[in-house]
Amino acid sequence: MAALAVKKDTFETVDLRADISDGMLLWSAPDDGWTIMFFSCVMSTWDHVNYLDPAAVGKFIEVTHEPYFAAFGADFGGVIDSSFYDEPQMYAVGGRMWTDDFNDRFREKYHEDPDTLYPALWYDIGEKTASARNKLLGLRADMYAKGFPRVINDWCQKHGIRLTGHVDQEEMINPCGITGDLMKSFQYQDMPGYDEISYPGRGRRIYKLVTSAAYNWDKPLVMSECFGAMPASLTIETMYDEAMEQYAKGMNLLVPHAVWLDPRHDKIIFHPELSAVNPLYQGVLQPFNEFCARVQSLLQGGVHRADIAVLYPINGLQSAYYFDWGGDPYLGGPAPSWADYQEVGDILSTQARRDFTYLHPEVLEKRCHI
Repeated sequence: MAALAVKKDTFETVDLRADISDGMLLWSAPDDGWTIMFFSCVMSTWDHVNYLDPAAVGKFIEVTHEPYFAAFGADFGGVIDSSFYDEPQMYAVGGRMWTDDFNDRFREKYHEDPDTLYPALWYDIGEKTASARNKLLGLRADMYAKGFPRVINDWCQKHGIRLTGHVDQEEMINPCGITGDLMKSFQYQDMPGYDEISYPGRGRRIYKLVTSAAYNWDKPLVMSECFGAMPASLTIETMYDEAMEQYAKGMNLLVPHAVWLDPRHDKIIFHPELSAVNPLYQGVLQPFNEFCARVQSLLQGGVHRADIAVLYPINGLQSAYYFDWGGDPYLGGPAPSWADYQEVGDILSTQARRDFTYLHPEVLEKRCHI
């Protein structure tokens, strides 16, 4: 991807691509203190599709969605109304997911070479660090949004259904090592989605970010995969609490998480069993379902209005992110002390009791006016 000579004390950088011939680098340093750096994109052992490559995702569709349509095409747009994906993410390769045509895409967008910016993915390179990381990581986030959900969404639209689904670890303050840009990951998706899982209230600070993505890009439906892998003792009262909070924050399509069964050992892997078979819900599940149906019929198809906007600080978060940052890639990336946007949103919702919208900086720049 790049071959550079870098003087770390002054951040001076020399592009050495022209000095490579027949696999050999021949370059004479003008003085002491230079470090030679090569940046290579290599195949990992991760056995998933390349989310950054529309052609690779097209091959993925050929072996997944196309066989379904071949078998059940008559039901598409009727019985089958949507397609659902679950938890694509970048942390499995150390948060360093990349793709070999990245430089070409960079030149198309910025009309310049990215080579001399690559050190910023690991190091502070001085006053250019923030802009370099935003260009590199911003493009990667854009390539994900266009490479995975957009390609599948286009296929779904052609076949009369909608696309929904959610990424993994939405709650992290800095999403750069997980999804790139959480809001933008839903830009080209008919139904943005969220995963309310593990325990009640886990996602209450992030609901508004997902629903705001829908508002930013004019999506009428916002999905929540709810009650997944929660305690077997989950009560109907807690389910009402969870549903009402999500509805109040903009979710308008709840999809109950399926129970995970192990038929070989006749046991449930992931609770709860959300059916009348479970004594805990006998006599109360149907009224709950009717409540959800009534509320969703009121909330779907409208236009959101709010007096308060909160800037989604993705540019600052990208500036703070670097590879091998010392933490668990599962946690996304460094969370600067100033990155209190989720806390601000929670204060607005739970203390000030005011509705608001997170604005993506690109939407603020391109689609908003005073």
